[in-house]
Amino acid sequence: TVNSTVADATVEDPPPSAAARLCETLADLLAARPDVARRPTVSDAWMLDMDRLLRLDGRSPDQVERVLRWLDRGEDPVAGFWRPNIRSPSKLRAQWATLAEQYEAWKRRGGKRGSAEEERERLDVAREAYERYRTVEEGP
Repeated sequence: TVNSTVADATVEDPPPSAAARLCETLADLLAARPDVARRPTVSDAWMLDMDRLLRLDGRSPDQVERVLRWLDRGEDPVAGFWRPNIRSPSKLRAQWATLAEQYEAWKRRGGKRGSAEEERERLDVAREAYERYRTVEEGP
């Protein structure tokens, strides 16, 4: 988009940063959910958390987008568990290690469910990770 004109030359807006693009993707995915009343605002805090996930934690934009889309599709029971809990870059960053591990396990299975026992074990791991996170967030 054109944002200004200088001496008959147009200056284009710079392309959005990877963090900005991923924040917009997350906001769009959330807005499409029936349980979300309105599209979340992409705030400075969102941008900062997403930037930290990419820059400080060393995650690639492609990795982050794949995990976001896996969560959104909810084809995997574990993704279905995490889907309502990941509603911001802050939550995504806090749970990244568990999410990435479970996404990779899902990919190794060819994007298919495991046995009922494997699914129960994976859901238990997800619940335990979420409970640990809640305990840290809420304090003793």
